[in-house]
Amino acid sequence: MKKRGINILFAFLFCIPAYAQVTGYGFYSEIGAPVKPGFYSIRLTPALTPFIKTDYSDVRIVDTAGKWIPHIINSNSHQQVTGESLYKMEFEAVEDAAKNTVLMITASDSTASCIGLDIANTLARRFCSVAGSNDQQQWFSISDSIMLSPADRVGDDPEPFKIYFPVSRYKYYRITIYNSGKDPFQVTAVYSIMLNTQTLNAAFINNPPPSISQKDSGNVTIVKITQSQAYHFDQLEIKISGATYFNRKAMLYGEEENGNSSRVTMKEPMIISNNSRLKWPVTLNKSQHLYLHIYNEDNPPLTVTSATTALQEKFIMAFLDTGNSYRLIMNNLS
Repeated sequence: MKKRGINILFAFLFCIPAYAQVTGYGFYSEIGAPVKPGFYSIRLTPALTPFIKTDYSDVRIVDTAGKWIPHIINSNSHQQVTGESLYKMEFEAVEDAAKNTVLMITASDSTASCIGLDIANTLARRFCSVAGSNDQQQWFSISDSIMLSPADRVGDDPEPFKIYFPVSRYKYYRITIYNSGKDPFQVTAVYSIMLNTQTLNAAFINNPPPSISQKDSGNVTIVKITQSQAYHFDQLEIKISGATYFNRKAMLYGEEENGNSSRVTMKEPMIISNNSRLKWPVTLNKSQHLYLHIYNEDNPPLTVTSATTALQEKFIMAFLDTGNSYRLIMNNLS
């Protein structure tokens, strides 16, 4: 069995891939046994992608018995909070038998995790609790012993006091403010507060540097970019020398396994200019040999000094249990 020393970050475990015959799969990577049950992410590093199809249909996780484990493929994108939106909710303030203030709030049957209260100026503090209901008959506790401290807010037009609680979905909410025999707060408005977020794309991982060769023929420069293996990539970056100001149109072609070349689909026009980043997103590809055609027209040729292919970070996620050992299998040619 021939082994290659490749490390994959997997919940603090290291995986060493090796060639094997696993029911039609030509390559596998040992994952090992998790220290505790749960969802785990395995980074699909550049060393693995030459053995995986670009639609990831031939990669599997199996246990020691050869049973396939359900999984999903995703990128390491994440949400960044950019602000918040306030939506007024209808409410009624009543007093219960213990002289506590009870806010009966009508929601919109959507998820909520924060309610804001406009409270008239006061230096007092109170504890409160939050409950939810779908029929105003049966109530379920969401959170209790929350301190209301309106005095901590500053400014002529302070923001609503925010009550945070676990994400819930009810048609009605009940906030009970415990006055302990003292005068109540004056609540003037109630809001559902929703966070505004934006998705940040995952980081890109550079593949090993490819070799490049260039041929200038007439008004066209052809740059051959050769990856050491057929790594996945969805971004191409080049560096240019030979001119201070330049602007050229270009096209990128990839060599298929049968030796034919086909144009690589770009996600934006490929313009090589001194004012551009010289970095382009492309549809996911795994061509080992790439041909960059630069159309010089009547201008002197440019010199491409380097090229970099990169892949947006990808992970395979699955629930793994203790008492079992797992491996990735891939490279199914069927």
